[in-house]
Amino acid sequence: RREYPALTLQIFSSFAVYQIPEAADGFTALYELCQRLPGVTYVGGIPQTQLAQALRQSHILAYPNIFPETFCTAALEALAGGCRVVTSALGALPETTAGYARLVPWHHQPSAFYQSYLHALGSEIETWYRGGTAWEQMRQEQVNWAQQEVWRARVQAWETLLHKIQRQV
Repeated sequence: RREYPALTLQIFSSFAVYQIPEAADGFTALYELCQRLPGVTYVGGIPQTQLAQALRQSHILAYPNIFPETFCTAALEALAGGCRVVTSALGALPETTAGYARLVPWHHQPSAFYQSYLHALGSEIETWYRGGTAWEQMRQEQVNWAQQEVWRARVQAWETLLHKIQRQV
């Protein structure tokens, strides 16, 4: 915050996706703290389409994931929207992000992981802040990859599956 006072953090997170109300998820105090911090906006959980739109207006997705994801739609939406992703190299995140994210190796000591993560995030913020053509080229390449290769392939796979099911019915 001292180095980049104009930088803002928006937090799109809650257990609502698991049908657990905010008051019952055990993190109410953390949400309230986030709402009081300068430069931080706690938004909470929102529908995927709204999250994709918010990511298109952002520069970096900070996703310090500690779960072995099998896929991550939010990371892919961020890449497709031109948002740089900083996350863990846990589960399927390396495959999902295909070299377009800054991956932090997982460490079984959470404090060691978070220190590495904060260093990587700070480095990505510094790269974004300096900007330049390399940053823009990297963003455009990831956008092209995510929009043309990944989403087009997913749409074709679903259309093929639906046609197959339709023929069987």
